[in-house]
Amino acid sequence: MNTISDEILNKYLDGELSKDESAEVDRIVNGSPVWKQRLMALKEVDHSLRNMPVPEITFDITSMIMQKILWNEKSKRQQKRFIIIVTSIFIILCLSIIGFVGFELIRNYHPENSKAIAYTIKYTKSISELLTSFFNKTNMTIIGAVFSFGLLISAYFIFDYSKVFRKIGK
Repeated sequence: MNTISDEILNKYLDGELSKDESAEVDRIVNGSPVWKQRLMALKEVDHSLRNMPVPEITFDITSMIMQKILWNEKSKRQQKRFIIIVTSIFIILCLSIIGFVGFELIRNYHPENSKAIAYTIKYTKSISELLTSFFNKTNMTIIGAVFSFGLLISAYFIFDYSKVFRKIGK
């Protein structure tokens, strides 16, 4: 052993080295004031750690940790369920509108009639008017408020979910 390290000095203090290795550490430490000072500092740390009182835990830490784990798992499931429900409602709403418009266009399209294009244009205009009346200023305010509220709640859950992952990663 030509060089020593803090790890070797710690093993020396703990008595984990052989007699030959201990003698070599003694020789190096006694020959160098830097290593001698380093050994004294490690002895002080070792002494402080050995004399440190062990704190008593007065409550059931295991059950507390298990409750937190179960709560986190439940929270994750609720967040996933909420996101799936919001996404599903949005998709169903979009598909319903597309389906309704498509169904009405197909129902009112009569290729055997020479006025089929005129009927289609007339019907498309009536659907446009229906959608315009539905999406008026008042309804758009309500729809915007509902979507904004949904986005805020979703953002909260996503933020909370990311905090959980950051804690797990540490």
